[in-house]
Amino acid sequence: MLVILFINTLLLLSSNLTMSLRVPAKLPSIFLFHGAGPGPLIDGRGGMFEKLDKNSPSTAFMRNIPRMIEQKAAGPTIKSVVVFSAHWEESKVQVDHQTGTPKLLYDYYGFPPETYAPHMTYPFKTDVLLAERIHGLLNEAGIDNALKPRADGFDHGTFIPMKMAFPKGDVPIVQVSLNRNLDIESHIRLGEALAPLRREGVLLVGSGAITHNLRAINPDAHDADPRATAFVAHMNDILVGLNADNYAERRQRLINVPKEAPYWRDMHPRAEHFIPIVVAFGTARPSATCETAEGEVEAPISVERVYHEIAL
Repeated sequence: MLVILFINTLLLLSSNLTMSLRVPAKLPSIFLFHGAGPGPLIDGRGGMFEKLDKNSPSTAFMRNIPRMIEQKAAGPTIKSVVVFSAHWEESKVQVDHQTGTPKLLYDYYGFPPETYAPHMTYPFKTDVLLAERIHGLLNEAGIDNALKPRADGFDHGTFIPMKMAFPKGDVPIVQVSLNRNLDIESHIRLGEALAPLRREGVLLVGSGAITHNLRAINPDAHDADPRATAFVAHMNDILVGLNADNYAERRQRLINVPKEAPYWRDMHPRAEHFIPIVVAFGTARPSATCETAEGEVEAPISVERVYHEIAL
């Protein structure tokens, strides 16, 4: 079908006809750092998570998502959002399919009471038709998946950034799990399979962290961890300047990150926070462009370096 449309377009142009085929505008895809638990909701001045609180650059980025999309997309509006969170894994990919307002999973500990129910809520709706569309696209791509409700609720990797971006809860949200195998290539394929949604008014969001090693947090450090600096530089080489011509080569480099990136295991003892980046990368196929706005979380969390934006 795509080939036929392309040929028809060439014929129309060559015959000087005034008719034209309008290709639907495409929303960008986003990878974001979702912060530490409900950090974006609280004032952390003077505490360990000061650089990740409601005054932080990463939280400002979350709040700015609708305006950023409006500026970049120059036309299409966000009809729904699909989130791939580091905090939901299943034995095979699961597409949340439920009506009404999902419950929230307060999967964080030791934060102020106001960051838990009944004080902190986020009433939003899902989109069952979109969930079914996702299920169909994954089936077409040969990706084993399940279409059913997430029983335990939407985790903080989804509802915290979405509450920041869409505080009124007026944009439907569908959550799609990671596969527990955390295999990079299969999650690139997951993103590639869902890339057509970008032309259907769907914002695809990977929610994780460019580095994630809680044991490496050093509250007394004043400089960025050189391991994190080296790892992010390697990722920059893969992500910055991504385009249709180099997509295949960059794709393979991304698959090879565990073998080739410096300090991979130091940055990701387990890969669940890295995989949402991988899914976002896959959504860039086939016409890929990538822009990054990189920000560094300085001391006291010296190991962490954050991409506030990867808009594909």
